[in-house]
Amino acid sequence: MRKGNAISLILLLIISTNAIFAASYKGFHYEVNARKEVTIHAYYGKATDLQIPETIDGNKVTAIGEYAFAGNSTLTSVTIPNSVIFIGFLSYSSKRIFGVSVLTGLSAKGGGYTFYQCANLKAINVAEDNPIYTSEDGILFDKDKTMLIKYPGTKVGAYVIPESVVSIESAAFDSCVGLTQITVPNTIKIINESTFRNCTNLTSIDLPESIKSIGYAAFEGCSSLRAITIPKNVTSIPGYAFKNCSSLTSITLPDNTDIGHDAFSGCTSLTSIDIPGSWVGSNAFDGCTSLTSIDISGNWVCSNAFRGCSSLTSVTFSRDNTSIDGDAFRGCSSLVSITIPNTIKLDGGSSFTECPSLQEINIAENNPKYASENGVLFNKDKTTLLAYPGGKTGEYVIPSSVTSIARSAFDGCLNLTAITIPDSVSNIGSQAFAGCLKLTSVNIPASVTSLFLDVFYNCDNLRSISVDENNAEYTSIDGVLFSKDKTKLLEYPGGKEGHYAIPDHVAVIGSSAFLGKKGLTSIDISKNMTEIPYNAFSGCSNLVTVNIPDSVAKINSRAFFRCTSLAQIIIPDSVTELGSQMFHGCTSLTEVKISNSVTVISAMFADCTSLTKVTIPDSVKMIGGRTFYGCTNLTEIVIPESVTRIGYANFVYCTALTSVTIPSSVTSIGEDNFVGSNNVTIFTTQGSYADSFAQGNEIDVAYL
Repeated sequence: MRKGNAISLILLLIISTNAIFAASYKGFHYEVNARKEVTIHAYYGKATDLQIPETIDGNKVTAIGEYAFAGNSTLTSVTIPNSVIFIGFLSYSSKRIFGVSVLTGLSAKGGGYTFYQCANLKAINVAEDNPIYTSEDGILFDKDKTMLIKYPGTKVGAYVIPESVVSIESAAFDSCVGLTQITVPNTIKIINESTFRNCTNLTSIDLPESIKSIGYAAFEGCSSLRAITIPKNVTSIPGYAFKNCSSLTSITLPDNTDIGHDAFSGCTSLTSIDIPGSWVGSNAFDGCTSLTSIDISGNWVCSNAFRGCSSLTSVTFSRDNTSIDGDAFRGCSSLVSITIPNTIKLDGGSSFTECPSLQEINIAENNPKYASENGVLFNKDKTTLLAYPGGKTGEYVIPSSVTSIARSAFDGCLNLTAITIPDSVSNIGSQAFAGCLKLTSVNIPASVTSLFLDVFYNCDNLRSISVDENNAEYTSIDGVLFSKDKTKLLEYPGGKEGHYAIPDHVAVIGSSAFLGKKGLTSIDISKNMTEIPYNAFSGCSNLVTVNIPDSVAKINSRAFFRCTSLAQIIIPDSVTELGSQMFHGCTSLTEVKISNSVTVISAMFADCTSLTKVTIPDSVKMIGGRTFYGCTNLTEIVIPESVTRIGYANFVYCTALTSVTIPSSVTSIGEDNFVGSNNVTIFTTQGSYADSFAQGNEIDVAYL
C-alpha cells in the first residue's frame, strides 16, 4: 500500500453528487454527477487487497460514499488514489481491514465512524507536511493534537491519552479489543457517543472530575469493565451507555443522575444500585440477572426498566409520587412481595407481570387510588382487578364487586388452575389471562360485553371456552369462541389438538384467533372467507396442512410466519394479493405453487431453509426485497419475462444456488442481491440489464 499525505476530517465539506446515472464496474457500484465525477457507493467484488481506480470509463473517482465498504467480509486492505477527496460516514466499517492508505486531500465526513468496527486496523499514517492532521504511533489526531480522532483496533495494552487532547471523536476507540486500560486527562469534558464501545478487554477507566457529559453507547459492550465512578458533574447516563458490560459489579452515581433507556441492560454482574435521579428509562436494567436490591428515589420508572432481573428480591421506594409504567418489573422471578406506598402511581397492574414467585402486592391503607385483598391488587373501590400475583397457586374466585379485569391482570400466572368470573364483570382487557399455562377451561358469563381478542394468548393448555347462553355478544361451539351471530371466529383454544375446519358460516377470523396454537396440525379455511388476516397462523409450529378455498382473494403479511412444520402449500388462482413475510421461517417448506393472479411477491420465503422449488407465475411483475433470503437449499430459480423489477437482497445467503435466469424484461436490480451466494451463475441474454449487472458485480454470467 502507498503512503499518502493527508486525511482531512472536516465536517464542513459537503459534496453534492447531482447524479446523472448509476452503474457497476468490476464490483464497484457507482454514480456519475454532472461534472463527470464518480462517487463509489459499494463494492461487491471478491478482492482482498483492493486498489480503487483513479478513473472509471474516463471519469475521475473523487468520492467514496457512506457505508461503501460496510460489512465487507473479504477486504483486508484498501489503497485510495490521489483523485479521491471525500470519504463518507462508515465507509470502512469492516472487521477484516488491516490498513488504509490515504492520499492527498482526502476528507472523511464520519470522523471516527469512518473506520467503524475496523477491529484489525493497524495504523493510520499521515505525512509530516500535512497542515491539518497528524498521526503518532498510527493514532490519528488533528494537527495540534487537541482532538484524538481514531485509535487503531489492533493495539494492545494500556493507553494514556496525551494532555494536549481536549476532545475525543465519537467511536475513536470503538472495537479496540486489545485495549486494557485507559487514562483520560482532565482536559476532557465530554465522552462522546460510542467512544469506547466494544472494547471487550478494557478492565478499568478513571474518569476525571472535568467530565460533564457521557454520550450514547459510550461504553457499550465493554464486557471486562468491573467498576466505574461517574463524575459529580454528570447529570444523566444516556441510552446504551454501559449496555452489556457483563463484568460490571459496581457503579457509583452522583446525586440527581437520570438513567436513560438500556443504559445498564445486560450488566449481569451488577448486584445492587442506588438510583438517585428522577428518571429510570425503559429497559435501563433489563437482564441484570444478579441484581438483588434497588433503592429508587426517582419520579418515574419506565416500562421494562427492571425486566428479567431474576435475582431481585428487594425494591425500596424512597420518594413520594413515583410513577411506575407497565412491565417495569416483568419477569423478576425471585420477587416474592412488594409494598406500594401511599403516593405511588401505577400504570394499571401490569408492572409486575410474569413474576412467578410473587405472592402479594401490598398497598398502604391510606393510598387514595389502590387497594389490596389477599395480596391481589385492585383499584380503590375494588371494581377493577388490576393484578393477580404470579406466584399464587390453585383456583381463584373473582370478587363480585369487580366489573372489569384489567389488561394483563393474570398474565404469566403459571399455577392458576381455574378461574371463576362473576356475573358482575362486563369487560376483560387485552392479554388478561395470557400465559396461564395450567388453565384448562374458562366460562364467560352473560354480563361480559367487551372481550379483547388476545385475552387467552399463550394459554397452551386451554381446551375449552364456554359462554353463558344468555350472553348477547358471544357464543361458543365445541369450546371455540365466536361472535353471537357466528360470523366471526374470535379465539381457538391453545390446548385443542389435531385438525380443525373453520365452519363455513365464518366470514372473518380474529387476528390472534390461531396465533401460536401449537396443537393445531391442519386447517380448512372457511369457504365464506375472502381474506386471511395478518399473523393469522403465525407460530403454529405443528401445522402441516392448509387448505385454502377459491373464495380467498387476499392473504396478509406473516399469515404463516414460522409455521415450522408446513411442508407444502397451494395458493389458489383466486388470490390476487400476498403479504410480505408470509412464509418467513417455514423451515420445512419444500415446494410452493403461487397463484397465477399475483403481481408482486416480496420477503415471502426468507429463511425457508428446506425450500427447493418455487414456480413464479407469469402474472408477477415485481419481486420485492429479501424474497428468498437465507433459502439455503434453493438451487435454481427462473424469473419469468413478466418481471421488470427485482428489489434488494433477494438471494442473500442462498448458499446452494447455482442458477438464476433473469429475462431481458428486467430493467432494475437492487443492491446486495447475491451476498453470500458465491456459486451462482446468472443466465440472461447478451447486452441485457442483467448482463451488465452480473459483469459489474463480478458474478458469473451465461447467455441464453
